[in-house]
Amino acid sequence: MRLLLVSGLHIVAVLSIAQAALAVSNGQKVAPADPIRSLTVSIYSYDDDCTGVSIAPQFILTARHCRIDSTTRVFFSTARPYKITGHFVPNVNRVTAKDEHDLAILRIATDVAGPVAAIADQAATPKNGTMSWMAGYGGRKIRIRNEPLRKLAVKMSDRDYSPSAVAVQTAAPGAVCDGDSGGPGYTERDGRIIVWGIDSGPLDGRSTCASLEVFAKVASEHDWIEKIISDQQLARF
Repeated sequence: MRLLLVSGLHIVAVLSIAQAALAVSNGQKVAPADPIRSLTVSIYSYDDDCTGVSIAPQFILTARHCRIDSTTRVFFSTARPYKITGHFVPNVNRVTAKDEHDLAILRIATDVAGPVAAIADQAATPKNGTMSWMAGYGGRKIRIRNEPLRKLAVKMSDRDYSPSAVAVQTAAPGAVCDGDSGGPGYTERDGRIIVWGIDSGPLDGRSTCASLEVFAKVASEHDWIEKIISDQQLARF
């Protein structure tokens, strides 16, 4: 198994746009050598589009609210599509609008070689006031000549927003948009990506693009993530 386990909110204007969400608003282009590029995936279908992150050779972590159907495919940066063969969500119901346990794991049809993201536990979740990153495709399909992935600096505003979520503020003038749902919030250590959150939605629950965003707290389902991947990999043999 290649899963690696490691150990004040400012009021700003919420951005909203009328057109369909594109990539992270005012985000940075992701260079080919940036470790997050090979790990972040587009989850695309006729009905919905989201972002996700590779956490094991055959497994993607994304948001629970992303709609998955028979047309959904996972696209890595190579633009090759992968069929989804398994969809797993935590055995916990939505508690409140702040405590949604908005995480899901997708199993794809074949292993994808290369590095995978590490999963942060509570100790590795950034402290309030510290800066890290998020990445997203913004609902744009990957093509050989079109790499829409963007990344954006974010500040941890409230790492205890709820038992299953954290709140972040984007670096001005950036914003996170609809198709970025499921995208990773992450830090980088010695070239290894450590995922602490999965984009869940705007703090106000309404905006198409927002500078105040809620991320599902990966540490809250740390053991569940490890168990799903371990059980599924054992079942293959």
